Amino acid sequence: MIHVKPGHDLLTWGHCPTPGTAIAPTHAIKLALVGATAYLVAMARIALTVLGIILALWLVFGFIIPALFATLKFLLILAIVAFFVVAAITVVGKLSR
Repeated sequence: MIHVKPGHDLLTWGHCPTPGTAIAPTHAIKLALVGATAYLVAMARIALTVLGIILALWLVFGFIIPALFATLKFLLILAIVAFFVVAAITVVGKLSR
């Protein structure tokens, strides 16, 4: 039997109508189940947080950074092609005078 502090009830965290009484075994089992459930919920939150962090890192390093570098590489190639087009037009324009 688990004894309750006078004036408190462990199951409802409220005022117990009969302070100083003992909790029945079924109440102790319910209290243990509530504790185990709270522990499992806390562990699930931790596991889902870690999973979320891993997925966020995978998204950043697997998709966003490669897409950014691919875009920059495309813009660099486009700038090089544009430079040669402008240079060719300039050369043709100066030679045709």
